[in-house]
Formats: sequence, C-alpha cells, structure tokens
Amino acid sequence: MSKPTNFSISESLEVVWEAVHQWSADIQEHRDEHEPTEDDVKLAMHWIMDELNYTFDEVGVIIPKL
Repeated sequence: MSKPTNFSISESLEVVWEAVHQWSADIQEHRDEHEPTEDDVKLAMHWIMDELNYTFDEVGVIIPKL
C-alpha cells in the first residue's frame, strides 16, 4: 500500500481506496450484517471525491476534475 504525500489530496484518496479494496477482500468471508456494505463505503468515497472535485480518469487514476 502506498503512503500519501503531505497535502496531496489525490494521493490520500488513493490510499483510502486501496484500504477500501483490501477491506472489501477481507470481509467477503466474515461480514457482519450490521456493518456497512462494500457498496455503502464505495458510494461514500465517490461522494467525498465529488465534493473535493476529484474523479477517476479512463484508466482509474485519481485526478482533479476540470
């Protein structure tokens, strides 16, 4: 997993997305019905990115919206 550079929003978002994907792989076998679902977490991340004016490019790299 990468580490964010201080004050780099895109790198910080990338670290969080890596953690979400790892968490998603880990919960496949041990999911508690009261925990947020993978879709809930990904939707929240998309809302955060939208609020910060960031998006994914065509290959999945996080970039500022133009």
